[in-house]
Amino acid sequence: MVAPAENPMPDTCGPYPIATLVASLKSSKCPACGQPKRQRHSLCYRCYKAVKPETASNLYTPIGSGYGDALKAAFDELQVTEPHFPG
Repeated sequence: MVAPAENPMPDTCGPYPIATLVASLKSSKCPACGQPKRQRHSLCYRCYKAVKPETASNLYTPIGSGYGDALKAAFDELQVTEPHFPG
């Protein structure tokens, strides 16, 4: 008999659902400004360059290890109140 996992994989990463973060990375729309961005990039070039270097570096944190919080910090710096997430 297999015991259930004590710490199942969470469905959120920081303030956002993991599925939303994955969809945003797959999207070609910047979640900060709504303009085009490269897939697998967190933000478009303009928004990426507008955040502090430390914040930009933190956007390379894996999902589940602080990526959601890093993206939220970028949104805060860019004064984004309603992200343009897909769906």
